[in-house]
Amino acid sequence: MTPSKLFENYFDEFVELFPSCNDYLNLDKYKHLNNKMENTLSKEHIEEQKKLYRKYIRLSNKLLKDKSIKNLKHILYLEILKYLCSNNLKSFNYNFDLIPISHQENIITTIFEMANGKTYYSFKTKKDYKDFITKMDSFPEIINSIIENMREGIKKKYVLPTILATKLYDQLVNALKNKIYQQDIKIKLDFDFNAQLECIFT
Repeated sequence: MTPSKLFENYFDEFVELFPSCNDYLNLDKYKHLNNKMENTLSKEHIEEQKKLYRKYIRLSNKLLKDKSIKNLKHILYLEILKYLCSNNLKSFNYNFDLIPISHQENIITTIFEMANGKTYYSFKTKKDYKDFITKMDSFPEIINSIIENMREGIKKKYVLPTILATKLYDQLVNALKNKIYQQDIKIKLDFDFNAQLECIFT
């Protein structure tokens, strides 16, 4: 395998595992993933992440030992890929998953802001709206993972400080109260997008 092919394969597998990243990359090659959202907090997904990073550390090491590869740019990129995968793998040694959200990093309000069309998710066609509703099939699973991880954090006494937990609570209450997920839809749809969001989010 050439370095170029390795980089291409890694990126393909990364986007398959994290399909939401194409919401802002907006690459045609991955448009088929527009109706999917990963649950990065689930134990299954975490194992898939570890598997991906281990695989590409191993493959990077293999190519770095290949004396026939003399392109310095390729060697540098292989070292960078190895470094990134190693760092991502090391992050699982810590209990970051037990504090899955805070008022500064909140997947729930991020999803709400995606839904209102004012951030990076692009709503241009009817299919974009239908894809988003399908994408939200994973929302209950994400919420359940947040709850499960926080409960485990409570058992291990690994929790947000009270002041930050209060800020998070206020943020979520205000987001729901003000329905920040709703949007002023400019095109005609054959279903009530905002009503469906209301059912999903409340």
